[in-house]
Amino acid sequence: MEAIAKHNKVPMSAKKARLVVDLVRGMPVRSALGILNNLPQKAAPLVHKLLLSAKNNWSQNTENNKEAVNNLYVASIWVNQGAALKRIRPASKGRAHRIKKHSCHISVCLRALPARSQEQKKITNKESKVLDKREKNTKEKNK
Repeated sequence: MEAIAKHNKVPMSAKKARLVVDLVRGMPVRSALGILNNLPQKAAPLVHKLLLSAKNNWSQNTENNKEAVNNLYVASIWVNQGAALKRIRPASKGRAHRIKKHSCHISVCLRALPARSQEQKKITNKESKVLDKREKNTKEKNK
């Protein structure tokens, strides 16, 4: 199951929005929201709001599973270039300079991590115990 949220006609260039979007791609939603809270870029609050919207879309479309909401991650997030508004600014000697006001479209797709079975959890616990023993052995050898 995946949830999608889109924000169209964002009054910002796609290049500036991509700088923020690239930071959170592939991350868990919780850590992505934390990072976006501390960024100074103009796109950060817009992407933050979009992630919250996608998270709410996911909880609306599926049964309210708190464990699954905690396992959400940003599967894909992308920015497309939108239409550019063309404006004219007066210049000297009766000329006119053209100004382009760029816009973009931001889209997010969230997915839940697959739940691990009890057997897989046991295996990982055993593996971690083996790794701990190896680390202890190497520390003793180095001393």
